[in-house]
Amino acid sequence: METLEELYEIFYSVPDPGGSDEYLLTAIDNWLPKKNLTRKQIFQLLHVLDHKQENHTVTKNEKYACILGIFYYYGIGTPVNYELAFEHYKVSAESNDALGQNQLGYCYHYGTGTIKDRNAGFEWFRRSAMNGNICGQRTLGHYYYFALACSRDYRQAFYWYMKAHESGNPRAARVIATCYFEGNGTFLDYHCGFRWARKTGRRYLHHAISHYQST
Repeated sequence: METLEELYEIFYSVPDPGGSDEYLLTAIDNWLPKKNLTRKQIFQLLHVLDHKQENHTVTKNEKYACILGIFYYYGIGTPVNYELAFEHYKVSAESNDALGQNQLGYCYHYGTGTIKDRNAGFEWFRRSAMNGNICGQRTLGHYYYFALACSRDYRQAFYWYMKAHESGNPRAARVIATCYFEGNGTFLDYHCGFRWARKTGRRYLHHAISHYQST
């Protein structure tokens, strides 16, 4: 289905579809009018493709499973159901879909729809990052930076933050700037820090100016 493939690509490019609904819901609400569709109509289409009959099996298409998981997770065209979101993310992730792996990582990270398990979260974010997902790459950087379910490794954190930004995740610029300001995972360089801070917007730039120019 061309429409669902297009929707998947929109979700895939969202900077942080697992941690905040702001970007994701804005993206879908900007896209739906162009297709003359509503949230509920898209959900109903996904539900038909889900093959969810009496045996409660889920769709074999990893992309559709991931989209449906997102709809359940955020209550898009249907009531929120974290357990079904987790179930569909798991199908997608185990089929090696990078976005599904990222979403499953968030479920384990926060304990949403399943038990909280940072070790499992780390593993799924790692797989997502290795498969090129920009959100998985940034979050894996956070795991290394803050020693979440792994040993603290600033070099690995900086590496994955850079990969995320190079892959198109603008939200990685702030943490890259901080790495330069603090000399974490890279050399201490205020010039580079401010250059990256300028990419983040006024709020962090003002913070960086007030905090680091006085040191």
